[in-house]
Amino acid sequence: PPQFSKGGFNLSIQYGPGFWTMSRTQLDAELAMSHDPGGGTQFVNDLPSEASHSLNFGIAYNILGHASVGADLTANGWNLFGPTQGGAGFVVGKVAWHPLELVFLNKEARPIPLDFSTFFGLGYGIVGGGREVNPRGMDGLLFEWGANVDWFFTRFFGVGFFARGVFFNWDKLYQDFN
Repeated sequence: PPQFSKGGFNLSIQYGPGFWTMSRTQLDAELAMSHDPGGGTQFVNDLPSEASHSLNFGIAYNILGHASVGADLTANGWNLFGPTQGGAGFVVGKVAWHPLELVFLNKEARPIPLDFSTFFGLGYGIVGGGREVNPRGMDGLLFEWGANVDWFFTRFFGVGFFARGVFFNWDKLYQDFN
């Protein structure tokens, strides 16, 4: 297994489904002063109702197996080759905690090549599209929380599962995202 307690760089590529959920009424209330009444509802209606594609590239530096500091770039897209294509992008700085290092604190090496982490991040995101005419979009600050479980089959390579939630703090609605 990797020498987790020594720390080091971690590069990751993650692919999985993306699911969208936003409150129409809350978004319309927040954007009540805009020149697009009902634009928030239309924006939410344009988001995909089924799973979309998500791809994440990440880099982090692990500090003695206990914590890591890094950055992620996530791309999400739907109906990529159709007239109602849409997508989103997120850039996030994050910190992660690796609690398994506490379990194996007094061991020279972990007896199993498993790592678990939970992370929190802060960053910028942009999303838009989903319509042929006047596709709407939004951008701004976002918060991210998630968890990773990785099984290393060699010292430098592993496979894993992840869950990531992106929580938007957006107040700008673009009436024509193009």
